[in-house]
Amino acid sequence: LYLLRETYVTLILEQYWSYLDSVQQESEAKRNNSVFMGMVSLGAMLGGFIVSLVAQKVGTITLPLMAALTTLPAAFLANWAFRYTGEPAPEVQSEAAHEKGADRFGIEPFRQIPALRSLFLLVICSQGVSTIFYLMFQKQLQISLPSSDAQTAFSGMFYASLNGLSLVFQFIVTPLILRGISKRAVQLMIPSLHIGTALLFILRPGIETAAVAFALFKSIDYSLFRSSKELLYLPLSFDARYRAKEWIDVVGYRISKGGTSLGLVVLQKIGLMGPNGLPFVAFGACAAWLYVAGKLTKIKGEPKAQPLIRPA
Repeated sequence: LYLLRETYVTLILEQYWSYLDSVQQESEAKRNNSVFMGMVSLGAMLGGFIVSLVAQKVGTITLPLMAALTTLPAAFLANWAFRYTGEPAPEVQSEAAHEKGADRFGIEPFRQIPALRSLFLLVICSQGVSTIFYLMFQKQLQISLPSSDAQTAFSGMFYASLNGLSLVFQFIVTPLILRGISKRAVQLMIPSLHIGTALLFILRPGIETAAVAFALFKSIDYSLFRSSKELLYLPLSFDARYRAKEWIDVVGYRISKGGTSLGLVVLQKIGLMGPNGLPFVAFGACAAWLYVAGKLTKIKGEPKAQPLIRPA
């Protein structure tokens, strides 16, 4: 079930974002994207609250059925949204490719649109940083609080505070930044902030600085970073928004998290990374992220796609 959640459910969520990227103008997306993400966070918090209330009453084995039932109103609302706005206008080149069977897996947009290749690398770098910051936090938590009960108590308060901070970023900070700062400046600012927290941990290692680095990343990742990244899909073709995007934001995320973990194990096994090497790897990953963000936001001349048909 967890694997299903990490693949199929994530794919559904990305399809919702593909839809939003197709029906909004950039000015609307700057205003609305963070609100949508805030609603996602509220939904996750509500789900956790419901589980805590009913788990002992109905039994854990019943909870997956409850989760499945929630997909029914989601399916109805998604269908209504497409019926309300209309289907995408056909793209001659894309249709011809599909008829010939030349692009069954949505790979062709990566060859035609350089921004997609850079977006894939951007996601790889960002989720690599996420994995490393998480491992840094967990390691310092075990060092600072050897008792498992103390770790659980600290983690509970930490994640509660993190969710609150994320909501502030989603509903207040992100809309203000996106309306006042260029897309390029935002994409360069985010990895620069993480470079700063990685340096802070290198200079003053401990649970406090590890918590700051991880909390800042998680707060920004699904608020400012996600909102600004979705803006980069708006001018791209339908295939880029609906097919190539899934390679980037579903497959790319998973490859990065798993690949980073495997890479760290290999570095330790062959002796290239000592017990205190994580923050230095994090710094390098943030620097790579900054480089890719700079390269991505310099790309010009991408095709301008028509959004979904607007209701009259």
